Amino acid sequence: MKPSAAPAVQYSTRATREVAAFLDSVTVVGDRSVSEAVANAPGIALPATLDKLLGVLSDRDSTRLLDSIGAGITHYRSEHGVAPTADVVEAAIQQAKSALHGIDAHGNVMDSVTGTSATSSTSAPTSLQPNRAVVAILSAIAEAIPFASYLPVDISSNESKLAILSHTAASDYGDYGQGAIMDGVNVGGVYASAQRMVRFELGGNSPFTSKFTAVNLADDRGFCDPAQTGVPVLRGRTTVFVNGIPVARDTAGGSTATSAISGVFSLKGVDHAMVGVVTPATGEISITGINPPLPAGSALTAEGIVDYETAPALIPVMQVLAQTYTLYANPWRIMTRLGIDSNTQLRNELGLDADSEALIAIRNQMAMERHFNALRKVEALGGNNRVAYNFDFSGQIAQKTRSQIWQDFASVIANADQQMAEDTMDHGITHLYAPSFIAAQMQSLPSELFRPSGIAARAGIYRVGRLYDKYEVYYAPFGPTQSDDLKTAKVLAVGRSSQAGRNPIVLGDAVAPTFLPLATNSDLAKQSAMYARDYTEVNPHQPSALGCAVIDVTNLN
Repeated sequence: MKPSAAPAVQYSTRATREVAAFLDSVTVVGDRSVSEAVANAPGIALPATLDKLLGVLSDRDSTRLLDSIGAGITHYRSEHGVAPTADVVEAAIQQAKSALHGIDAHGNVMDSVTGTSATSSTSAPTSLQPNRAVVAILSAIAEAIPFASYLPVDISSNESKLAILSHTAASDYGDYGQGAIMDGVNVGGVYASAQRMVRFELGGNSPFTSKFTAVNLADDRGFCDPAQTGVPVLRGRTTVFVNGIPVARDTAGGSTATSAISGVFSLKGVDHAMVGVVTPATGEISITGINPPLPAGSALTAEGIVDYETAPALIPVMQVLAQTYTLYANPWRIMTRLGIDSNTQLRNELGLDADSEALIAIRNQMAMERHFNALRKVEALGGNNRVAYNFDFSGQIAQKTRSQIWQDFASVIANADQQMAEDTMDHGITHLYAPSFIAAQMQSLPSELFRPSGIAARAGIYRVGRLYDKYEVYYAPFGPTQSDDLKTAKVLAVGRSSQAGRNPIVLGDAVAPTFLPLATNSDLAKQSAMYARDYTEVNPHQPSALGCAVIDVTNLN
């Protein structure tokens, strides 16, 4: 199998694309590890960040670090059903860099050769720690939040750059005004095509006139605004339609200034003849006669082709914009204290290392704290796309089973799903976070509605399964809520984009969680600390931030 297999994602930076290419080229067959795959395929290109990291390690430590990537991917896959994306692995590699070099008492990253920081001239015992680099990669991948973007962070400045590409109309043309967004639901309006349509008002007698213009009507997309300046059209290329059927064409005949339109057609068993004229230089068109007149309710339209050779200035322009945002990493600090009696008891009676136990507990606290922080932001953002589902248990249970009632839930999610896709101009819902009562009911649904993950229940966040073969469902003890009487519940919905920088929540790590031994106090209590620098933020690009929804479920019992 390929441990790197993941949903197709577009990456905007070269470094992330290098990591993606590396993951795509590493294949694990049977028990063969990532390090063995690299060793047996010398043509595999290592990402520059990973190659530099391996360059300061021994062969043994390089093997362990490469295999920690494979182990992290395997764990992530078992937890989330898919492999992590390249931005997650890239962030893990960056964490390994800071963990390997270590930090001094001021939070500065050590130099890889001298073991000193920019503010210190003395060597520190915490520099060059291969074990910590291995743990950092494994933990960073395994603890990654499935719906978040991970961005690289500059260690020295604590800055992270997020660049979002957008496309706007630089011309007032077709269906778009100058500066109008041409992404998401706004894609597909008349702009690049030379075809232009006009609509004729059929009130009264002929002639019926209109004009091919550069700008379309705001309330009738696709049709020219006859009040605007006309555009030249190609001679012999204009077609007239009745109820969508082509009935007459520009014959390319007539004077130099005009071109005749004529056609004979049958409509509901009645033969009609049509004549008219188009002025190619100005785009003006007139249907001068229809015999016999069209039946009431008929639609008369025409299509012309803009002559760009005559008026090259009309060629529309699309502008590509790169919006850049800056995010800053913030410090984490936490200390542990263990008395000498407890320390010796743990070591001698239980065979446990107090520092290792503290490291595991603090790392788990930090990971869960970050995940819940992200969910709180998702809940707040979800207020912009809030829908309700009346389960109506008492009113429906006589005719339906619970699973049949939950089947109707699909239309409610679909409504929020489509709204999210339109708001973000990119993607819909991919993940649901549910409280225990909702998660339990979903696990009882038939296989055609829900596929369990097989993960044993636990106290923290975990993936319960896949709903409607589309949405990954997670249980979370906080964030999604349920009432004490289990009659109402709140489900959080979030969407993961196919573009790494377009997820609603963005994360970055400047310094991996680093365990620092501190001095023993006069009371002989042993102290240690954990330090990290990172951020968990709402995507500053507003459309991307709207990739969240809240679903209120009522009358569950």
